[in-house]
Amino acid sequence: GSGKTTFATQLNEIWNYTRKTDEPLSETLQLDKYFCLSSKDRKIWIDKGKKIGEVEYLKRSNNLVWFNLEKFYKDIALLKIGKPLYLRNVYNKKDGELTDSINIIPNKKGLILFVEGVYLLHFDPSLFDLLIYIHRSTDNRRMSIRGRDGHRKSEDALNERWAETQKSEIPYIKEYIYRVNMIIDFTNMQSIKVISVDYLLSLL
Repeated sequence: GSGKTTFATQLNEIWNYTRKTDEPLSETLQLDKYFCLSSKDRKIWIDKGKKIGEVEYLKRSNNLVWFNLEKFYKDIALLKIGKPLYLRNVYNKKDGELTDSINIIPNKKGLILFVEGVYLLHFDPSLFDLLIYIHRSTDNRRMSIRGRDGHRKSEDALNERWAETQKSEIPYIKEYIYRVNMIIDFTNMQSIKVISVDYLLSLL
């Protein structure tokens, strides 16, 4: 809900619109494509953890364990040496199922890849050329998530998902935010401003 996808998509569109013929293509890739389970199956898995006990529930509701980060790392490494990437049966944000397909094929000049996802901070910063953290106010993020997922989730489910995400993301961001190269406040999606780490932490 912070506007990561919107921001990455805009950068991608600007680059491909203005690039010269002798410059590389650009593509976008969402870390969400590396979800191990569909939204429905993930909820079932988390609910089973609740029945086992609090420790297991906390473990399963930690957003970080929802991703196949090892595969993501290997795929980025392959793209960096010019290999194409073909993903099948990956997460589709529209329906929450593993129904999407992705083809990313570098041209002879290479590839500029705009990758988005909170847990990119988990990787060694050398994997990326530039790391930008996108911030939006809590109210705006909640409104965005409600608008994006409200057609397939109840209000109670949205609130539970929000609580689980906040419990995982806030401590994670506080620990790893110093790895980023730039922090952008995207609360007003018509304009952006660069902010400091200290100011961001005061907002969390």
